[in-house]
Amino acid sequence: MKLWIDDLRSKPGYFDFHAHNYVEAINYIENFKIDFISFDHDLGEIMTGYDIACHIESKCYLQEMKCPRFSVHSANPVGRRRIIIAMKKAGGEQFESFRKYEIWKNSE
Repeated sequence: MKLWIDDLRSKPGYFDFHAHNYVEAINYIENFKIDFISFDHDLGEIMTGYDIACHIESKCYLQEMKCPRFSVHSANPVGRRRIIIAMKKAGGEQFESFRKYEIWKNSE
């Protein structure tokens, strides 16, 4: 399942779920097998995309989940970098975009 995290931008049609905030994102991550996430950083509230990435990092460290592949579509350069660092520490594989992931996946 594919998760799009963004408070403002619409979910592209090829994503299964759209989380607008931290609570929604954690709910999808905890209750569904998410294999790809596209992150925004600024979610219009105190909790950010980075906080979601840290949650995933913690769950992966404790071996409670396998880290999903990911991309970051955020325009915030500092937030973008922080998400990438957390997700790579969790063992996630970064893709420039979901389309690049699809190309890779179909070539396996």
